[in-house]
Amino acid sequence: LQCGERIGIGWFVETDMAIADLQEGETFLTGRRRFADVLDVDFDAATIACAECGHVHCAPGDDLLAHLREVHAPLSAAGPVRGEDYDVGRFRLRQLCCSACGTLVDVQVALDGAPRPYFRIDNW
Repeated sequence: LQCGERIGIGWFVETDMAIADLQEGETFLTGRRRFADVLDVDFDAATIACAECGHVHCAPGDDLLAHLREVHAPLSAAGPVRGEDYDVGRFRLRQLCCSACGTLVDVQVALDGAPRPYFRIDNW
């Protein structure tokens, strides 16, 4: 791939990835990819798994966050000087973990009662 083609199809594309029909602007990811040392995505097997224990959370295209265990903590759990600009009592940390081993996948600052956002990893 030329540099411009790699930039046009996304920041996460590696040079060894199989790319289908670049001329029509369609990109399909194949093989296995690791995201932030916490997720192992296998597009060929259609699985998104914990990189630590191998527990399969869901398939690419599914809402990943719906498959993670949610743990709540006060903003102070983020450490000193973190979250001091948020209204005390209305916000909390939402920690999203692997339901099998507890590996932390994502942390969000959430307004109490706010629904979880939607997040998916897809192969296009």
